[in-house]
Amino acid sequence: MEQFSIPEKTKRLIAEILETKRISTGKYVRMFEDKFAELIGVREAVAVSSGTDADILALAVLHDFGANRGDEIVIPAISFVATGHAVVHAGFTPVFTLKPLPTIPRTNIECTYLAFTCTPV
Repeated sequence: MEQFSIPEKTKRLIAEILETKRISTGKYVRMFEDKFAELIGVREAVAVSSGTDADILALAVLHDFGANRGDEIVIPAISFVATGHAVVHAGFTPVFTLKPLPTIPRTNIECTYLAFTCTPV
């Protein structure tokens, strides 16, 4: 079995962060966001503590692009419950769809079924 070690600098930083009792906010999170934004070539990046928070944040941004409360968001019916909760939390209406292609992961949506899933405008 291969042995590995954690560098002393990493141990010190982890201890310092834990002592602040701010593991999801604070200066190190901001430093991470800044360095990540620089790495991927964007102005800003936001770190979140879970996939659910990432979904909520991504959906909330839709309001800035013209989406309105109550608009429908199509999501896979075979998914974690938090997917639907994030849609509701952001003020949208979740619309569940089935019919995944057998050749792709079961959580993806087959686009040909979207017309049958959405409420006609």
